[in-house]
Amino acid sequence: MIDKNWHSSTETWYQWMKQVPNLAYSPPPGSTLPPVDPIQPETNDNGAVCSSHAAFTCYAPEWAVVNYLERQFGAHNYISIRNEYFDDIVGQRTGTKTRYSEHLFGWGHWVGTTVLFRPEVRYERSYDNPAYQNGTKKSQLTAAGDIIFFF
Repeated sequence: MIDKNWHSSTETWYQWMKQVPNLAYSPPPGSTLPPVDPIQPETNDNGAVCSSHAAFTCYAPEWAVVNYLERQFGAHNYISIRNEYFDDIVGQRTGTKTRYSEHLFGWGHWVGTTVLFRPEVRYERSYDNPAYQNGTKKSQLTAAGDIIFFF
């Protein structure tokens, strides 16, 4: 906390998964192995683009750092600025092997102590490969919002 009206928080993480199916698998030339990896990702899960094309599975790491900066205006309003850098090193988390950044500006408005309105505008960018619009674009701008009822 910077003071009673300004608040800041930063977090970072590193996580991984072992034995992730290799989407880049291809048998060595002259091999009698099948041309397609027999290990398929689970439904609604992503495989990885491993550095070794001859391995069926690999280690899939990712890491990120995110910072929130918020300013409170009176008892019922605040603005929020969020900046994030995320590296999906082998594409297992998002489905696209690339580095990402996200920049968000949001507003929070309380109605009493029960209802919170939170509209926001967010810009996202992928740096190494296009990750948006079915892999055709490297950036996207999103306007979104939610209403939260506390009970």
